[in-house]
Amino acid sequence: MRQLNSTVTSPTSRTYIPTLRTARTLIANNKARLESTNDIFLHTTQHDYDLAESGVIVDTGFGLYEAVDTTRNARHTGRTNFKAFEQFLSTTFFNGKTVEVVAERVRDERGGNILVSVAGVERDIHDLGDGIQAIIMLLYPLFIAPDKAWFFIEEPETHLHPGFQRLFIETITSNSILRKKQLTIFLTTHSNHILDFTLDGASLINLFTFRRQEGRGGRSSFQIQLSAPHDLENLNALGVQNSSVFLANCTLWVEGITDRLYLRAYLQAYWKHLQEQGKTVSLLEGLHYTFLEYAGANVEHYYFDNLAPNGQITPAILGKIRALSVANRIMLIADQDAGKQTRHEVRTRQQHAGFVYHILPVREIENLLTPTVLVAALQGLYKKQSFDATGLKQSEYRNKYVGTYLRGKFPTLPDGFAPAKGSGSIGSSMKRKFAEEAVKHITWESMSPAARSITKEVHEFIMAHNPRLGSN
Repeated sequence: MRQLNSTVTSPTSRTYIPTLRTARTLIANNKARLESTNDIFLHTTQHDYDLAESGVIVDTGFGLYEAVDTTRNARHTGRTNFKAFEQFLSTTFFNGKTVEVVAERVRDERGGNILVSVAGVERDIHDLGDGIQAIIMLLYPLFIAPDKAWFFIEEPETHLHPGFQRLFIETITSNSILRKKQLTIFLTTHSNHILDFTLDGASLINLFTFRRQEGRGGRSSFQIQLSAPHDLENLNALGVQNSSVFLANCTLWVEGITDRLYLRAYLQAYWKHLQEQGKTVSLLEGLHYTFLEYAGANVEHYYFDNLAPNGQITPAILGKIRALSVANRIMLIADQDAGKQTRHEVRTRQQHAGFVYHILPVREIENLLTPTVLVAALQGLYKKQSFDATGLKQSEYRNKYVGTYLRGKFPTLPDGFAPAKGSGSIGSSMKRKFAEEAVKHITWESMSPAARSITKEVHEFIMAHNPRLGSN
């Protein structure tokens, strides 16, 4: 941290959040609350890492009680940031119910505690789940920090469910209040989940790997390397095995990465629409639901029935992977491609309480996009060309390959967009790039009726398997 400070423009403040941290109020043998001036976590960290004279703020969470009390009674800017943090908790965890975080003042031997009030019902912070406590402890300092501050956070995954790990990364990369502050945040992690989530925010994140190398005389050095988020070596360095799988409350099985991008954008657009209507749904990817990409024809290797016909286990069944052993509560979404009718009929018959099969009413998921979104995506890919949506009609391309249709409407598109000798779909080299451009323009208003319909069905499926939302 000293080296960084000497080579880069000085930040407004530097805060270190060590692994030795807690949001709990610590109690001594005499049952009295330990005062923040007796922060044993702080003293230990400063002593172990020689930070006492470094100018670095060490935030162990131990002083959270005093921090909440001070900020709630601070000047306007401090109070505004604090209210924004409470609103974040409300929207994310408690379905939009009013949330207040209060430093309780009492005259008993304990001397007060942090209370979290939800819709007027007060609970001590230690009565909340460890995950919410950890989120409060990690994000509260960021919300009240000055602009352009630096944070150094050790292993944020500690006490965080993988879904909350995604929430943490999404918040620090996309929350409008934190983005406005222009914070610089350094994280150390051993979590393959956090590494996976960084793929979605690759433009905002630099990923470094540290590998220990043995030197002469027993002395070690570290190789520091800037890595690509999708580099398999990163997973190998963490020791991640294929069995490092997390089961969310339900799973959305989609054909590939572009289906996942579109459905995620559709869900987010729908939830934003609900929020604008005064309704809030606290759904976290990785906790309440997750995606699994089955790569088209590979789905044939899975058996989705809850029970074998007549209770008999046949050789054909033994040769398949039992899907419910991989993930239960499955919604499988498939394209309406020609030649799949028999497979559609088989999957439809296999439906039961733990397996829902949904066939898109269009040829491919790209056919759900409206003309305005198609043109916006093309404009993002080919900025030197000009595209007009007035000549496009969704009824015309509903059951056609979108790649061939767009090339017919816009002859100046390069062959690589939809190769003439290809299937007619958008070329494999462009399919993801096109999706990444398209999702930037997806709103509830820009979605087709068919896209809205599937989005509502997916939403209802997720809700059905998360009956206690807001109580996590």
